[in-house]
Amino acid sequence: MIQNKKLKLLLIIIQTFMAYLLSVYILNNGINLSVIFKIDIFLFILIWLFSFFILCHFIVPLKSLYDWLFRKRFVLGLLLFLLLVLGKFNGSSYGMWNTYIEPNYPVSSLNSIMAPIRAIRSDEWFVNSSHVLSQFNNDFAYYNSFSRSVPTDMFTTLPVPVKSIMIVTKPFLIGYLLLGRDYGMSFYWWGRLIVLFLVTFEFFRIFTKDNRKLSLLGTILVTFSPAIFWWYSQYLVEQLIGGNLAIIMFYYLLHTKEKKKKILYSIGIGFGFLIFFFTLYPAWLVPLGYFYLILALYILYEYHKLEKIKLKDLSYLLIPISMFIIFLIIFFMKSYDTYKIISNTIYPGRRISLGNAGFKNLFYYPISILFPYLNIDNPCEASTFYSFFPFSIILTLYLIIKERKDNILLICLIGLVILFVLDTLLPMPSIIAKLTLLSKVPGERLVVIISYILVFITILTLNKIKLTKKSRNTLLILSVIISLIVTYFSYKELFANHGVKIFIAGSFCLIVLFALMLTKKENLLLLSTIFICLLSTIWVNPLMKGFSGIYEKPIAKELEKYKDEDKKWLLLDSIFLPNYFIANGLKVVNSTNVYPNMDFYHLLDEELKYEDIYNRYAHVEIRLTNDETSFTRPYEDQVHIALNSNDLCKLNIDYVGSLTDVSEFSNKNISFKKLYHLDNIYLYEVKCS
Repeated sequence: MIQNKKLKLLLIIIQTFMAYLLSVYILNNGINLSVIFKIDIFLFILIWLFSFFILCHFIVPLKSLYDWLFRKRFVLGLLLFLLLVLGKFNGSSYGMWNTYIEPNYPVSSLNSIMAPIRAIRSDEWFVNSSHVLSQFNNDFAYYNSFSRSVPTDMFTTLPVPVKSIMIVTKPFLIGYLLLGRDYGMSFYWWGRLIVLFLVTFEFFRIFTKDNRKLSLLGTILVTFSPAIFWWYSQYLVEQLIGGNLAIIMFYYLLHTKEKKKKILYSIGIGFGFLIFFFTLYPAWLVPLGYFYLILALYILYEYHKLEKIKLKDLSYLLIPISMFIIFLIIFFMKSYDTYKIISNTIYPGRRISLGNAGFKNLFYYPISILFPYLNIDNPCEASTFYSFFPFSIILTLYLIIKERKDNILLICLIGLVILFVLDTLLPMPSIIAKLTLLSKVPGERLVVIISYILVFITILTLNKIKLTKKSRNTLLILSVIISLIVTYFSYKELFANHGVKIFIAGSFCLIVLFALMLTKKENLLLLSTIFICLLSTIWVNPLMKGFSGIYEKPIAKELEKYKDEDKKWLLLDSIFLPNYFIANGLKVVNSTNVYPNMDFYHLLDEELKYEDIYNRYAHVEIRLTNDETSFTRPYEDQVHIALNSNDLCKLNIDYVGSLTDVSEFSNKNISFKKLYHLDNIYLYEVKCS
């Protein structure tokens, strides 16, 4: 540590100057005299804080630094959150609209400050974000009439804000209600990540008996994992926050004697469970439910060993149970019809998984570090947590066999993991799949939860295992062999065309981590993990500022004329165009069907011969034709309609938007009056004879 005060001051000045230059460089994609004073103050403060934190490792005693960080972790989390929200920063890829909508009229606020905007994040920028923006024109009502041009249940289907008591179960959306579009998006984006970090750290502290280094290691492996960042637009973050929070509160409920605290912890359990359950996504709810059930039973078991469980201790659970029942009743009163419709869809309602899928995804983690930088077909589907599979299982089994006492939690969890792994490998009888609810869990989704549980198991194992020199050497050799096999498999599956250097880099990283685990070099292990995890995730999402850029497009200003009209729109030639129009406050019949609008489809398919195609969640692309109307399904979540132009009159369509000139489809029955054309967007009024 540097002792000289003048040298410390000089380093702080240099660090401040470098932080300023870096913020200018990032904001302006370079530095020259014309932009040297063009700066975003919040970006500068964030970079300054990060660089100052690094500098503190050289000018402040490390123990004092980390003790202070530990004591102030919640305050620091809140400070970071406020800076990110005040700066209007988010990680949405909604800047993709610059590519799809009037690309020759780009909007600067749709450009990323740092990292690329990704088309593959379509669930986020094209579906979720569009519906969020449409809610601002809908007064945040529970039902949205812009989506599909008929009242559409927003709460049940998407992570969008609604003015309802049910918003309590999706608390990160409250920012939209209170702060508006730009600040609301920042609130949603960063609130989830920061709370996940803080809650996960407390979660690991309970089960490692306050081993802070290993708890931080587990927190980094979870929060900054490819699974979290590539699946960030989905419900995994909320499920982990809710589940972990409920378990934390349950632990403290049992271990406190104060009545007021017990009531607060009971409410905390209920709040966490509501967040967890009302994501309404069974593909992850079911396997995580098994995991959290085991943890809850283990906490009860451990408490019973210390003190006999009394009925009054468990009576406080009536509070979270009552909370759940009340919200479940409210939900079904509002959304029972939606629930029935979704349950009867081909996808996802009647989708049944019988195992025998997803196993190979368990091997992809060693080279997930490269997903943000090299092209693969679908990095989201290939992303998991850094699970150390299968070595994590072997290491845990070694611990269980060697130390047979006091490992009941690890035995139960490793048993659960093995059952889940077998489900990805082998077909499962239908009756068992339905009874266990695993029929609701596709193998590719189950693998994500397997890898999460393995992170948890690995941390618990490292906290307990003690190795002799001989056993350590044996496990080191085994870890090298496993590293080479796992990395080679993932390399051949995903990156075989990119050169052998990828295999070398992936296997090297894995070998280093295994070696540091087995030699108990906790500081180096933590540092290496932080480096690998940040490299795996920092370039996944762009750094955007604001959430209103789409309204600066020329077409958005044109659409303002039609917002107050109660008219139906149909958009052609694209699955993306319809959602852009609902974001602008227009009623679009073929926006993403978060559940099917059967009245719309049945007008076109009176004999119901295409019902298996469109009875699903679907992005709907329509192209005009002079032939008979027909339906096709190129992907599980897409419906393409070749629509006879005369059928527009049957649908009572008032306006059409298109990427092409549709004048050629005018005939004696229908005509198209051109209202607007700029770049790749055409607008028409439909006239039926």
